[in-house]
Amino acid sequence: MGHHGFIGLAIFLALCAFTWLSASSIIRAAKRHRAPMWLRDLMASVQVSLIAYLTAGAFLGLAYFDYLYNLVLIVVLARVLVAQNAAGLSQNTGEQIGAREVSPAPAAVTRAVADARSSVQ
Repeated sequence: MGHHGFIGLAIFLALCAFTWLSASSIIRAAKRHRAPMWLRDLMASVQVSLIAYLTAGAFLGLAYFDYLYNLVLIVVLARVLVAQNAAGLSQNTGEQIGAREVSPAPAAVTRAVADARSSVQ
């Protein structure tokens, strides 16, 4: 709070609260869409880590410690995985997402790979 004032504190606490709430919603969605068990465990671990980070931050100066942003990144990636799993289940009538066939790469990607190969040779 010493660096950013009340507005910075409000933004920081909002980021922590939204991370917590997103992790909770991912746990519920993972149960509903039969996502892997490790994803639910990971989100529960993120919530425990968030509590530990906030507790340590109350007693130590962690102003520029980027651990919180790593937790936010993990939650965002987990949200993407749950969304992909839900889409895969609806498209494949109950099959897991890894079992569906892989779509071909876009033309821009294949051109970039071909250009990279030709420049190496």
